[in-house]
Amino acid sequence: IERTHVQLLDRRGQPLPVAIAADEDRSRNPHLLVLDLRLAPFTRGDYTIEVTAAGGNARDRKLVPLRIE
Repeated sequence: IERTHVQLLDRRGQPLPVAIAADEDRSRNPHLLVLDLRLAPFTRGDYTIEVTAAGGNARDRKLVPLRIE
């Protein structure tokens, strides 16, 4: 992975101004992307973590649903 972009989206798909730390764990095969997000300030609701990773000519985008109850 050469470039990684991670952002938190609200239930309408709009970006939220929240920092998400991303770190690549190369000790495993395949490599893992480890995210660190503090959940304490969030209210109940549905969110999505959008992860975009790119390397060379390849690009991949994943959406990870998150529900806080």
